[in-house]
Amino acid sequence: MLRTLLCVLGLVFSQLHAQPVFNRADMPVAGDSARVMNAAAPSNLTARLNVVGAQKRWDFSDLQPSQSELVYFRGATETPYFFFILANAYGTKVADSINLLLLSLQNVYDFYNTTNARFAAVGRGVTVQGFPLPAQYTDADEVYFLPLQFGRRDTSTFAYGLNIPGTGGYNSRGGRLTEVDAWGELVTPFGTYQTLRVKSTLRIIDSISFNGFNLALPLRTEIEYKWLTKGEKVPVLQIRGNSLFGLFTPTTVQYRYNLPRIVPPISVPVNPGEVVLYPNPTRELIFIAVSSLDRLEHIQVFDEQGRVLYDEPGSKSFIDVRDLRAGVYHMRLQGQYGIYHKKFVVAGR
Repeated sequence: MLRTLLCVLGLVFSQLHAQPVFNRADMPVAGDSARVMNAAAPSNLTARLNVVGAQKRWDFSDLQPSQSELVYFRGATETPYFFFILANAYGTKVADSINLLLLSLQNVYDFYNTTNARFAAVGRGVTVQGFPLPAQYTDADEVYFLPLQFGRRDTSTFAYGLNIPGTGGYNSRGGRLTEVDAWGELVTPFGTYQTLRVKSTLRIIDSISFNGFNLALPLRTEIEYKWLTKGEKVPVLQIRGNSLFGLFTPTTVQYRYNLPRIVPPISVPVNPGEVVLYPNPTRELIFIAVSSLDRLEHIQVFDEQGRVLYDEPGSKSFIDVRDLRAGVYHMRLQGQYGIYHKKFVVAGR
């Protein structure tokens, strides 16, 4: 009896710590969202990244947080680039702007779709001089081949181009090597996870044309390290950077994060058709009160120059403004029965 019990306990323990395998159901879809925290690159990063193999452990509990952001996967019709609905794709915003020498790309979205065999980038949407433009992949970028499991190694190519009427264009092509090189326990400031580690090495060649002038940019190498866990549609830790002569320089460190539950300091009565922001001025949090008959569906915050600083769907009771400089800001709130425009002030700290 004791031997049987020990065998059962051993089987349960091995299942709890078995390597995860990821399929189509584990990939993000339109409507999925997750908050991530940006952090500075930690010390001794190279040694941590070089930990590979089975049943490993990575301790990143010392990451220092800087600013959180929401990763939100939107259906094509919820973005300025509705034409990607033809590719059955959904997008997520990756940058407010990208400057390419003579070209400035604004409001940049990457678009993805998933099959049973792969999760791939199929397009990029950008705005140039106020006009939304599609950059359709002629060769999709397979981010993951599925099922994703330890020991898998895949190579693929990708290519896309952007034509800017009357100006020129931008083209990018390259190759991706994807290696599932480790699995095990990951510790971040937010939690402990059983993860699969995926390393992707991208070699990219870009070219720009402007008023008949063509310029090929030097080959560049980018490396992405991602730790994936079941139940999360984004990596619980992601480290991206550039590699030059074998030296890796991190540019992005992000880990999965959620805002703490915060209770408003007071209850504010609100009449139907009104929105109240309080406290105003504020230094840390601005609370949003609406009538019980209404429901917020979208919130945006702009600075005095009209730049979008915050853009989230859904109903929120507060916004964290600790990362904003002192000054006057504008909030646009889309409710169930109308659109509201409010001003608030972030006081000096």
